[in-house]
Amino acid sequence: YPYWDQISDNIGYNVGFGLQIPIFNNRQTLSNVQRAKVATETAALDQTLKKQTLYFDISKAMADANAAAKSLESSDLSLKAQEASMKDQEKRFNVGTGNLFDLNAARSRFQLAQQNLLIAKYDYLFKRKVIDYYLGLALDIH
Repeated sequence: YPYWDQISDNIGYNVGFGLQIPIFNNRQTLSNVQRAKVATETAALDQTLKKQTLYFDISKAMADANAAAKSLESSDLSLKAQEASMKDQEKRFNVGTGNLFDLNAARSRFQLAQQNLLIAKYDYLFKRKVIDYYLGLALDIH
């Protein structure tokens, strides 16, 4: 009996199908859903925390800028007062009623007031630029 005849005589036809229904999968699906819910809540809380941090940073920057403006104003008044004091000491020295020590002390206080005013100006400028940054404005630094 030839080989190929044996094969064609003994050929069988099968049709099958399979179906899997997960009845018990160690609660993996439920656990995955719960993990996704927790991740969503964590992301929402993280976003809220970042918003609050940004609000705090902006509030602090505004308070710092206001304080720097007050410092600038008081430094300007101090400079004017020290200038008047120095001029008064110069007049006293020129007429002979003041001494050199008082004149030099008045000049030193005037120079210190000038330095403080310059520091206050740059501090205020810097703090305004921080606010401009938070507002999204261009930082023009000249």
